[in-house]
Amino acid sequence: MALSTCAACKGSFFEVVEQSPRGSNYKLLFVQCATCGVVVGTHEWINAGATLQTIEKKIDDLDRQHQEQGHVLRNILAKS
Repeated sequence: MALSTCAACKGSFFEVVEQSPRGSNYKLLFVQCATCGVVVGTHEWINAGATLQTIEKKIDDLDRQHQEQGHVLRNILAKS
């Protein structure tokens, strides 16, 4: 397997650095050479998939609570 190297300085160590680029509303993660700082790639700061899973769980929990409340209300109405 080939060793990844920086095109600018030929360094072979990389790091991930959080940045807020000027004019951007969002943070980014820069993958950069640990030796000279040349950026070789970017990633979103927030993992969209993980965020969606969290939201989906919250929606499922709310739906479950709604169903339970509906069941309780039907029991109350049936007794009256």
